Amino acid sequence: MKNQTLYIAFFLIVVNVFVSGCATYMPIEKGIIATEGMTITAEDGNFTLRSGVEFTTPFSVDIRNTQMFSGNLIANSGVALDAGGRRVKVSIPGQSKPLFGVLVLLNKRSNATGPASRMYQIAVPQNYIAAAMGGQVSVVYELMDYAGRSPGFERESAKGLKYPYAWILWLSDQPFR
Repeated sequence: MKNQTLYIAFFLIVVNVFVSGCATYMPIEKGIIATEGMTITAEDGNFTLRSGVEFTTPFSVDIRNTQMFSGNLIANSGVALDAGGRRVKVSIPGQSKPLFGVLVLLNKRSNATGPASRMYQIAVPQNYIAAAMGGQVSVVYELMDYAGRSPGFERESAKGLKYPYAWILWLSDQPFR
């Protein structure tokens, strides 16, 4: 009887550790573009996001099924598209032509915390715009916190599922392949 009780206790501990370590993922329902005058339009015309106007999330990407974060993030726009990202045009005041972009709006972990876990806030600083000129690629993103995240941690292999990204936007003055 004593051994059976120990086995049951051990089993319950293992189940508890497994379940508590498995976060679920869900979409972030709304967002806003914080860069004044900026507009993001899907190349297929399915959505337009405008500066200062709260939007309902037009799509979201499940990060559990992607290799988007392995290797060099700046080189992974194609992987992002394969994972469900969208080709976009990004119009910015002061730019004569829209920039080409790949936008990924990521699902959040159930244990995510902070403002980025409640609402996307898409902002593109001027230095990222400048870095996207001459055929170069620039990547801007927002990080979110979640319970259990190690300090300074930004990403892990696709199997680790410890991504604190809320959204990622690749930009270039040339089309993405």
